Amino acid sequence: GNYSRSINYYLSALKKAKAANQPVQQAAIFTAIGNIYVLEGDYNKARENYWFVLKQAEKDKDTARIASLASNIGLAYSYARQSEKGLIYLFRSLKLHEAPKNERGMAKTLDFIGYTFFTMGKYAEALKYLSLSLEKNEKTGDKIRILDNLRNLGWVYIRTGKFDLAENSLKKALTYSEEISHLQGIEGVNEALSKL
Repeated sequence: GNYSRSINYYLSALKKAKAANQPVQQAAIFTAIGNIYVLEGDYNKARENYWFVLKQAEKDKDTARIASLASNIGLAYSYARQSEKGLIYLFRSLKLHEAPKNERGMAKTLDFIGYTFFTMGKYAEALKYLSLSLEKNEKTGDKIRILDNLRNLGWVYIRTGKFDLAENSLKKALTYSEEISHLQGIEGVNEALSKL
């Protein structure tokens, strides 16, 4: 997509939200801008936007928002190959999601932790956290997250030479992708299957 146009749109919306004194809307806009910067690969700018909202969430003692933002910051660090810093934020997020038993939040963060360990080449840890995430996503029935977990597990199995497990995991992911017509999921799973 056209990221600079999206950012300009959000900046215009941000001015209006500030003028109308809508702090919740402002926070949502800063988070959206951070997400766009992640898509652009500008992880420093992404984190700046997330940190801005995080400071306000901490001031408001809004643990749900703090958990979500800590997860975003952690993942932005992981994408930037600053995995150790990323894990600090991701484990903080996980802990905050555990208190109110936010299954979806825990599942998402566990997946991000698994991904981070995968990028570090720590496959046993990646397998552990991705499996925990899958377990929680199966409870909530979130098919997109389930297919992401299965695909990510498939990659771990490929890297560790467990090709039968990889194929099994990836075929399940493909079934989920086709069931919900998730084209990006189908493409990602087929890419992984091509490595077998």
